[in-house]
Amino acid sequence: MLNSVIGQYEKLWLADFFHRFPHVNFTWPWADSHFSSVNIPYFHTLLFWTGVFVGWAVIIQLLMFLYICCICCKKKKKKHREVKCIRCFMAIFIFVCAGSLAVGFYGNEETNRGMTKFITHLKSTTGTIRGSLSTIDTIDQLSTRITHNVAEVKYIFHSSIKNKTVSRDAIELIEKFVYNTKQMRDYCSFIRQQTEHNRLDTISALTTLVEPYRWIATLSLFSVHALISLLLLIGMLTCSRCLLIFCVLFGCLALMLIWIGGGLYLGTAVDFGDLCVNPDNYVKQQTSANMEAKVLNAYLKCTDLREPFAEKYNAALSAIVRANSTLSEALYMASPYNMGIKLRSLVRKIRLEVTAAVSNVSLLNQISGCSFIHNNYINALNGICHQSLIGVAFMSLVCGIVGVALTINICLATRASILFAKSLVYYPVDDTDPFLPRPPPYSYGTLPTAPNDPFQVDVRRSYLSESVAGSEETVPRRPGQYTESPPPAVSKLYPFVSH
Repeated sequence: MLNSVIGQYEKLWLADFFHRFPHVNFTWPWADSHFSSVNIPYFHTLLFWTGVFVGWAVIIQLLMFLYICCICCKKKKKKHREVKCIRCFMAIFIFVCAGSLAVGFYGNEETNRGMTKFITHLKSTTGTIRGSLSTIDTIDQLSTRITHNVAEVKYIFHSSIKNKTVSRDAIELIEKFVYNTKQMRDYCSFIRQQTEHNRLDTISALTTLVEPYRWIATLSLFSVHALISLLLLIGMLTCSRCLLIFCVLFGCLALMLIWIGGGLYLGTAVDFGDLCVNPDNYVKQQTSANMEAKVLNAYLKCTDLREPFAEKYNAALSAIVRANSTLSEALYMASPYNMGIKLRSLVRKIRLEVTAAVSNVSLLNQISGCSFIHNNYINALNGICHQSLIGVAFMSLVCGIVGVALTINICLATRASILFAKSLVYYPVDDTDPFLPRPPPYSYGTLPTAPNDPFQVDVRRSYLSESVAGSEETVPRRPGQYTESPPPAVSKLYPFVSH
């Protein structure tokens, strides 16, 4: 896949959408909307959108505090209010919150996958550049050794060839060989000058450090809100005041965090949008000042796989081929003089070094071609602008929806906890229990008076005539008839009441 060009970068509509956001800072002057990692006013525009969410969160918290105070201090009415409507609305917003959190978890994973893809291909680009620089270092070392060995050959020619004309011609050929070797080295040094810089390492190291913490923090934030939604649902179903109050208290803190997270992700989405609208502009800012525009454009567009150093590679190969042929010609001229084993050993070393130099130049041509770096560049952009941008946009939207839903649920839970406190629960009591206190036979609110005939007492309502849930029979009672002795307190009050 890396041996062929995979195409050009295509931006998403989300990049244009976030790029059109107003770029203002806290003092309201308009700032440049082009992405920059070192421009302080541009960084302030990103903080501005984060501050919008934080300011909204503060206003929401103050309004909720006033609402809770009003609800708690409001005079309680005796009329019982139904809580079915509140419970229905709470259920709706709890499920809205849960569905939004599911989308948020997906956005978090999508952002992580995009950033991982970006880091992987950024490191691959760095590895390609390091490989080309290492190959150039090898060529430099071979060139140095060749020059040293050729100097010894030159000395042998000068001392062994008695014919001055032949000696001069052979030495000129050797010097030409050295010149061609130096040309090959200079061409490779130009490639070093165009590709040697360390800014990619800095970006890769910073992204690798930050991304795991971002992923864990976002996952924890969404998990906390999912837990609060679950507890709200349980508290609503069980009519638990304690659980609802617990969710209200911790929900206020979680609400502040979700709004801050939404602001951070909105600022990040605007940042990614500015980058993805014109990524080539940022790459040109980050590259070395010594890199020619032609070389950089060849890596960014890669319309020709032989670019950007095709001429330099061909010149280096031609120089080393000429050097090899010059060496052969010089050795042919010196062959009649039989200069011994030492010359043959040096020539063998030079031949091996020249062959190694040819191989390294060919390898450099393959490594430093535009296909490797261009493919890594496109894949890294797709990771940020096609995956991470979508994930960040999802999380920014989810944080806003969850914040609104949780705000409504906190208000409803506060009201529901008060209404749940007014609900009285009837517990069945065994009326046949002899130790159960019973009211005296008089109407409430009047002073008791002893009747003339205790057996003619008009008992309008007998509490013993009520049927008990779960009892097998109901004991009939008639006014004036007492089959059981009254409680001790009643006996002392009415001594004339007998068993």
